[in-house]
Amino acid sequence: MNEERLRSGEFINTYEIVKDLEFCEPQAFPLLFAYKMKTVLEQNAQSEEIIADFRTGKSDPSTLVWQEKLRRQLETKKRAK
Repeated sequence: MNEERLRSGEFINTYEIVKDLEFCEPQAFPLLFAYKMKTVLEQNAQSEEIIADFRTGKSDPSTLVWQEKLRRQLETKKRAK
C-alpha cells in the first residue's frame, strides 16, 4: 500500500514536471528536467526537515524562550559557585 502510494506520488511529480516543460526544445529537455527534478527533491527534503523540527519543537518559539531561560539560569548558577 505504501509502495503504491509512493510510486503514484513519484508519477504525479514526474507528470507535473513534464507538463511544465512542454514548451522547451527537445535538446534542452533532459537538462531542464534534471534541474526541475533536483529542485523538487530539494523542496521535499526541506519540507521534511521543517516537519521534523516542528515535531521536535525546535521551531516552537515558546520552546526557544524556555531554552534561553534555562541557559541563563545555568550561567547564573555557574557564576554563583
